[in-house]
Amino acid sequence: MKKQKDSEIEIVNVGVDKIEVSEIVMLQATINYTIIHVNNGKQYLSAKTIKTTKNFVKKRVFSEYIVHISLIVNI
Repeated sequence: MKKQKDSEIEIVNVGVDKIEVSEIVMLQATINYTIIHVNNGKQYLSAKTIKTTKNFVKKRVFSEYIVHISLIVNI
């Protein structure tokens, strides 16, 4: 596996799929899982809580707007 360069886009690992943080539109909590909505209309289910997912993407230039405790929108 190649080491990621600083100029490359950071990604969120969701099972076997990888998502660029810049593509994330919204994080939605569902009990102990997070549904990740991306800009092409697809949704991915992550086995991590919304808090864990939020902390991961926040470190990677994810501007957030908390609409509700279970919903975070990338603005």
